[in-house]
Order: sequence, then structure tokens, then C-alpha cells
Amino acid sequence: MVNVVLDKSGRVVLPKEIREKFGTNVFEITLEENKIILKPKEGLLSWYGKVPQIDVEGFRKEKKKEIGREPVI
Repeated sequence: MVNVVLDKSGRVVLPKEIREKFGTNVFEITLEENKIILKPKEGLLSWYGKVPQIDVEGFRKEKKKEIGREPVI
């Protein structure tokens, strides 16, 4: 068990080990009688390393050929 303290704004900082274990920065919070439950949800951090790199320059060149001008991204 880990004890955490709320700051003067009412925020809780989860220890690094816990944040890294779940690989997300998004949590669902529910109240159950006298408990506060945080359930990890899939956030942007969970996609890190799973999504292939995007070739932005290649995309721009391809779109420029298609539309005849520099695309607005």
C-alpha cells in the first residue's frame, strides 16, 4: 500500500512506479461506499511505441501531387 497526500488544490500525484505499471495517464474515478477507485483507461501514453512512425514529408509530397498545392496540415 502507498500513502499519497493531496496538495492544497486537492490533487493527488500517483507514484512513478504505479504510473509506469499501467502505462497510461488517464484513469476513471468512481466512488464506492467509503472507497475511491481509480481504473486505468487507455490514453495517449498507452499508444507509445505501438503506432508506426508517420512520414510527414512523404505525406505532404503525395498530397501536393494530388491537389496541386501545399496541403494545410
